[in-house]
Amino acid sequence: MTSRLPARTASPDASIWTDLPEVDFRRNILALERLTNAVPLESQVFSPHEWTHASSDFRSGRLSLIDEQRLADDTAYIAAVGEGAQSVAAATVQESRDPSSAKASLAITIASMDAVDASSQDFLRSIFSSLSSVTSEIRESTVTRLAESIIHHHRFRLLNRLRSTRWVKPAYLARTHKKPLHADLPALVSRVDLIFGRRERTQRRDVEAHLATLSAVLTAFEEPPASEADEDARRLALVRACYDFCTSPVVAEYYRRLRDLTPTSQVQACLKTLHQTEKIAAYYRIPLSLVDMALARPGLFANTELCFLLPYEPTPLETAYQPWASAAHVHAEVSLAVHHDTAPAERTQLWQRPRCVGASKYLCYLCYLFVRHHGAYFPSATHGACYDQWTVPDLADFPEALRHRYAQVLRAMTSDIRAACIDAKRRPEPMTSRENLLDMLREGTLDKNDTETNGTSGQAEP
Repeated sequence: MTSRLPARTASPDASIWTDLPEVDFRRNILALERLTNAVPLESQVFSPHEWTHASSDFRSGRLSLIDEQRLADDTAYIAAVGEGAQSVAAATVQESRDPSSAKASLAITIASMDAVDASSQDFLRSIFSSLSSVTSEIRESTVTRLAESIIHHHRFRLLNRLRSTRWVKPAYLARTHKKPLHADLPALVSRVDLIFGRRERTQRRDVEAHLATLSAVLTAFEEPPASEADEDARRLALVRACYDFCTSPVVAEYYRRLRDLTPTSQVQACLKTLHQTEKIAAYYRIPLSLVDMALARPGLFANTELCFLLPYEPTPLETAYQPWASAAHVHAEVSLAVHHDTAPAERTQLWQRPRCVGASKYLCYLCYLFVRHHGAYFPSATHGACYDQWTVPDLADFPEALRHRYAQVLRAMTSDIRAACIDAKRRPEPMTSRENLLDMLREGTLDKNDTETNGTSGQAEP
């Protein structure tokens, strides 16, 4: 079985690059990268209410645009098991077009930079199988069981996110040196007195108590486990501690005030520590969200079809911003767009077209431009960094209309890139993924059941 698909099969006279030579496209990207430190755009999160491409074709479904985006994002997050900056997964969600069905059916398509292996496919199928049979009586036990499964499957990436001394780094990360996450917490403690005034003694003590509890759990986790069973329990306790921390209202207020300070390097480092904690907390937030979605919409996951796309082969790259780069890759988000654009008619008759592309990380700058000009998908967020090792499949079996459409998208992207060069400014490297639990709580968008279960009062990172 082929493990990768060819990315270039079109002849020169039937290529998506016929009107815009690829060398010109890449020359403009390189110029922008040199002007901006390869970060042409600030990190941004977009509101679905501002998206103008929503179609009435989707309004009969059971999922709102926000729900579809969250489900796609959450699926991509738990599908991205590998370590390092290139471990990115993306997903789309489709509902059945059959309105007479008593139970909604979903089709979830998953793409990754590398093929999703058999064990990960089985893991994801088991998650959705559990969601198909959950009831309110077994809600909490199902959440715990799913959290344990997700955390166990992500156990190596969890050590990576913790920057644990017990983490055995892959060869390509061997030269990276960052202190463990728990060692960053004292910097958060030192700023509590600066953020809360003298009359806010209660809030100050609450934040300090939350930080002390989290620090104790993270520090204790560095000790070797007594057994594998003990390790599973400790992983769950650690993730739950991060979740409890991130869903505390007083911590959310601390985060808000910290974010409003002048963005010095010390403040930015503190914010990164909080965002890294959010990413660990997501291993508990996601099963909570999935279970509550299943309970709110009985039968939604009863007939979930999972489709795993093969990745495309890398293509040679002659010049790049990074001296080590020698190949261009089709990013998972682009792979999904091509998959749906080339779907056979019988499939489009069965399933509504997805409105969102969920991803385990924010869209890179070029994926953001591609999705925006493609027009069919809501571009939910971008971290703003540009990777010139990026390309679009150029296939001989593209219909002429699709070839012209992709050529038009690439021309529009090039126009944006040239315009960005005019007012370009250099930016620091961003965090490429965020979970935004603290923002969700502060803005009141965190599911009510999530905070009730919590029981509290109150770029690139891996």
